[in-house]
Amino acid sequence: MQLNIAYIVHTLNPGGTERLALDMAVHYSTRGEEVYGRKYRVVIICLDEPGTWAELAKAQGITVHCVRRRPGLDKGLPFRLAGIFRSEGIAIVHAHQYTPWFYSGLARLFCPGIKLIFQEHGRHYPEVDKPRRRWFNRLVLQHLNTVSTAVSEDIRQRLIDYEGLSGGHIRVIYNGTRPQAPCSDSERTELRAEFGFGPEDLVVGTVGRLDPIKNLDLFIDGIYQIRQTQPSVKGLIIGDGPEMGHLRAKTAYLKLQESIIFTGFRADAADLVRMTDVFALVSFSEGTSMALLEAMASGVCPIVTDVGGNPEIVLDRETGWVVPSGDLTAFTAALKDAVLYQSMRQAFGKASRDRFIERFDFGTMTDAYHRLYSEIAGRV
Repeated sequence: MQLNIAYIVHTLNPGGTERLALDMAVHYSTRGEEVYGRKYRVVIICLDEPGTWAELAKAQGITVHCVRRRPGLDKGLPFRLAGIFRSEGIAIVHAHQYTPWFYSGLARLFCPGIKLIFQEHGRHYPEVDKPRRRWFNRLVLQHLNTVSTAVSEDIRQRLIDYEGLSGGHIRVIYNGTRPQAPCSDSERTELRAEFGFGPEDLVVGTVGRLDPIKNLDLFIDGIYQIRQTQPSVKGLIIGDGPEMGHLRAKTAYLKLQESIIFTGFRADAADLVRMTDVFALVSFSEGTSMALLEAMASGVCPIVTDVGGNPEIVLDRETGWVVPSGDLTAFTAALKDAVLYQSMRQAFGKASRDRFIERFDFGTMTDAYHRLYSEIAGRV
């Protein structure tokens, strides 16, 4: 029997949550029967706008709806969602992040037979305590929900502390991505040539939306500091976002235009990460970073800050370095170790790939959600 599921997201513009939702939708819709012996049909509903990946989704057979959320509290949105749920024969709604969950929960009032999953991918920084929202979640929204999932233990605890959810109804399912083969010497040479990196350069890369929460000022400051004694170190910032102008200006001020390269948005970001020597994730807040998992999948040694799910993924001085958030001295020291001790860097890279395969493979995640879908689909 076919199981119809709706994924609710803000948009399908490039981002970690959106990438995960799209990959999961395609996987279940195209391979569900082959892998699990159960036929799935997943549709995606965007609250705000379709986004640039909507056409990619449609090209892979995924139906995409957009309900164009109005500013403020859109009182008509639950009715519009409920109409789509009924017309598509939806049995399970999988809401990615809080606002999609909020509106999906209200829509469920008009479709009581539907099961609802709330998946929290990450948190705003800094966290703000909202007692009225916590009260509403605990007394109303949680009771319209079937189960919640968090992408890390840290996120699970934050749902309890800041959203008022019951810990007994929250499961941790880590994000996953597909393994990548480590970059061969010929591939590395070819990829690096595009950016003018030579064989003697040690490239430190990072990927993500250029947003203040990513604290890329620290990344740039770290590259500047390490280059005072190790001029072979170069930086690669992959992504686009509102901080682009500021970060470029800072790079120019520090005279690093030739040493830190901005690529803008790249559809081949995962390939670019493969040719780096170190992957740095210095955010103020994270859930389970897809970019970090892709780096580990390729055997690239990570340096991360001790926020969100990072310390659950990277084991300090076993599979990489974990440094205090915002600590330039600690970040620079980790970079120095990575530069000076090649054998340690390579050992951490291999260990991080082994850990990825063991815990964070795409199949591990999709198997877990298949079991969850099957479990709640059978509930009365």
